[in-house]
Amino acid sequence: MRCYYINLAHRTDRRAIMEQRFAGLGLAHERVEALTPAAITPEQRKRYCNPAEHAWQSEGELACSLSHLQAMRQFLATPAPYAAIFEDDAVLAPSLPALLEQFEQAAPQVDILRLETTNTRMRLLPRGDAQIGEFAIHRLLSTGGAAAGYVMSRKGAERVLAGEEVLFDLTDQALFNPYAPIARDLAVRQLVPALVVQEDRLGQRADRIANSDLESTRRHRDLIDKANFWRRAHYNFVDFVARDIALPLRNVWLRLTLGAAKRDVPFKAE
Repeated sequence: MRCYYINLAHRTDRRAIMEQRFAGLGLAHERVEALTPAAITPEQRKRYCNPAEHAWQSEGELACSLSHLQAMRQFLATPAPYAAIFEDDAVLAPSLPALLEQFEQAAPQVDILRLETTNTRMRLLPRGDAQIGEFAIHRLLSTGGAAAGYVMSRKGAERVLAGEEVLFDLTDQALFNPYAPIARDLAVRQLVPALVVQEDRLGQRADRIANSDLESTRRHRDLIDKANFWRRAHYNFVDFVARDIALPLRNVWLRLTLGAAKRDVPFKAE
């Protein structure tokens, strides 16, 4: 399986760490140089970075999303059936190479497999759709935050590149929201236990905030949101109904009918 990692931080020390991690696991890989906000075209900025619209991204967030799309394009330029895409702060478990090999050989009906955990509980069914060795492949019933490690099929990459969801929304929200368009078109699943975790997720919440490369981008977005509060009042109300009324009712229904519940997704460190 082809492996790509996106050098989001543009730092030589981060690049060296990732190179060591791949080398230690014997994984061949290709670096993808992340785009910066300077690479965003005026047309892209006007279309995807407009806080007056319902869905929008800050320039830093859009640059991150465009970098993920670039990794998918590099993958599709090869004949490989699958690719594993990582961000440059991903901690990789020792079992990862074997899992990737077994996944490719089994070729399950999965278009996007989230390899990562954020150490938060996720809503899953009691049993997975498939099993690869000790790993279960579960249908996602809640949004998986972060996009530091996932496997993608050619079909998955083609579908994501054909749409604009990853450009209007954060990469993880577009790819791993089970009720968003991509997950309705593709088989999007979660690996349990997980084999990828971001470095800052291994610490306490305060450490995560202090060390996150995207924290300044998040603060910038919050300031823009606040400055546009009244212009976005309608959208905020729509989001409130979907998030705080419709989604809880759906979760109750899934629990009663399918036994779905929030479960731990541990990181398999050994």
